[in-house]
Amino acid sequence: MPVLVGVLIVPVAFGLIATGPRYVPAPEVALLLLLQTVLGALWVWMAVGEAPHGATWREA
Repeated sequence: MPVLVGVLIVPVAFGLIATGPRYVPAPEVALLLLLQTVLGALWVWMAVGEAPHGATWREA
């Protein structure tokens, strides 16, 4: 699995991030990248089938 991530998924993701701004306005690209940062952990939790601990959602 780590080899698949390093050889296929990461290069494809960076390639799409590099070519996307050519076709999408800059403010939308910025919002999409921020959404990826916020929702990325939730997508992984859903894909793996885990649930975030209650302390994850509490403010520091």
